[in-house]
Amino acid sequence: MARAVRAEELEATYALRVLRHQLRIMNVNSALKAPMRSQGAQEVIARYADEGRPIPKNGSPDALHCDHVNALRAADLSGLQTVEAWLDALPRLKEVACVTAAENYALEKIERTGGDGWAKYDLAGIRLERVATPL
Repeated sequence: MARAVRAEELEATYALRVLRHQLRIMNVNSALKAPMRSQGAQEVIARYADEGRPIPKNGSPDALHCDHVNALRAADLSGLQTVEAWLDALPRLKEVACVTAAENYALEKIERTGGDGWAKYDLAGIRLERVATPL
């Protein structure tokens, strides 16, 4: 797809939509397995465990999500020109952190203004902690 974008055979927005979707579906129902977790997500996990209730899946600010730390951008489509370059970039592009839906909405606002990487969590006031043994 990146090659087609560089050859102007495919619009970057379409390629990015497809690739981002693929990255998202790799983490469906995997938020609890993320190696980094927000304090808010940890509080949700503890609260629902104490109450003996399952954590909401969707439609609740308490739902847990895998947030991609680093955005896939149009510059990646033009800059990553070899299979080796893509393979080197994939660990960065697949990196996720477990956050609540409410935190995810705050992160989306920062991402829309160009915020990216680990710094966006600080900008959103979200403290992340490494999970010793993901659930």
